[in-house]
Amino acid sequence: MKIIILSLLLLASSVFAEKAPTRIISLAPSITEILCSLDLQKRLVGVTDFCTDPYKKTNFSKHSVGSLLSPNFEKIIKSRPDLVITLKGKSSHTLKLRKFGLQVIELDHINIDGIMNSLSSLGKLCQVEPRAEKLKKTLMLALVKEDIAHGQKVLLTITRLSSLSNIRVWVAGHDGFYSRLLETCGAQNAYTGKKSFAQISAEALIQTNPDIIFFIIDKISAENKLMEQNFWKKHFSTLKAVKNDKFFIISGDEMLIPGPRFPSIIKKFKSVLKK
Repeated sequence: MKIIILSLLLLASSVFAEKAPTRIISLAPSITEILCSLDLQKRLVGVTDFCTDPYKKTNFSKHSVGSLLSPNFEKIIKSRPDLVITLKGKSSHTLKLRKFGLQVIELDHINIDGIMNSLSSLGKLCQVEPRAEKLKKTLMLALVKEDIAHGQKVLLTITRLSSLSNIRVWVAGHDGFYSRLLETCGAQNAYTGKKSFAQISAEALIQTNPDIIFFIIDKISAENKLMEQNFWKKHFSTLKAVKNDKFFIISGDEMLIPGPRFPSIIKKFKSVLKK
């Protein structure tokens, strides 16, 4: 009898340990988008100020717990989460949250491989593995590389220069995300440095002399778009891309989030490269 009771207790504890989290807090937009892509919106009880549901199934406006850089720990605790998910590099937040007795995991979204690994990890943890594996297979279809040997050299920037007093441009390097997306389009990264993201001077920008320039942004008004285009024409008229009218502003709320909507970014890149 004692053996039977002990076996039942062990079985119950095993089931409890493997119980999927139902009250999740996401501390980054890319994490929120992965959870939404797995149709787990209803499990989210807290997100950052900048998180949205790209599939428009849930309004997170009442679920804010601050930002990735400055999370509101009081709100997080009051939300009674059984899991908090953050990005690697925020170890101080992780340690503090764990001191409050919260379960915290860190994900790495610096590149495509990290995003894919996160899908697998969260699929298993939240017990939606078939859904996660199906999505991964779909996403992998968008990552078929084209021959880049003779591809156009693209400079990809996230800096709105017309709003700055000093010209220093943030450009995407060999980060494993934007650079890899360019390769799927048969294009080359014009920036040859080793950094994932680099801030370069006007002189360094001129030396790259790209065939085409992508300025990516989440949203921009028609007025600011015109200001940006005129700024590049005025200050960088010698650049091949500018002379050939190959400076393009690509906008969309997915453009600055390294998440599962990267096929949409690839589609926009390809559309522009065909022009």
